[in-house]
Amino acid sequence: SASEWQPVSLFELVEQTINNVTHSMVTAKFVRVQVSPSPLKVVAEQAPNIALIINELTTNTIKYGLKGVSEPMIDVSIGEDGDDIVIRFKDNGPGFDDAVITMEALNIGLDLVKNMAENALNGTLSLENDGGAVTILRFPRRTKM
Repeated sequence: SASEWQPVSLFELVEQTINNVTHSMVTAKFVRVQVSPSPLKVVAEQAPNIALIINELTTNTIKYGLKGVSEPMIDVSIGEDGDDIVIRFKDNGPGFDDAVITMEALNIGLDLVKNMAENALNGTLSLENDGGAVTILRFPRRTKM
């Protein structure tokens, strides 16, 4: 709403959403957050769904993905691939179980994220392990509402 329906900075949206979640949740350890700077913007209509997805990924990471990690970290990169915007959300926890990566055993939160990616953003969600859990959100860039 602060954008007054103008395009929204994806970097600011992602960084602010993650920081809001990390500051509102009680954690035993400080979670280091790194979001790669990006000039990419999304239309205001996409912003709430992206914020909800990032909120859910951050919440899941803090609740489940950082147990046993001495220096918890969330690292997000924002880029583009052709006409798509790609957000790579990574933590340094133990990673996803195989059944989660194949999307055979998604919890309610990840199922919600997958559905929002596909239905609200006309995109895709993929999961992998790479020194922790990695969630890749890919959706078409829109220039108009």
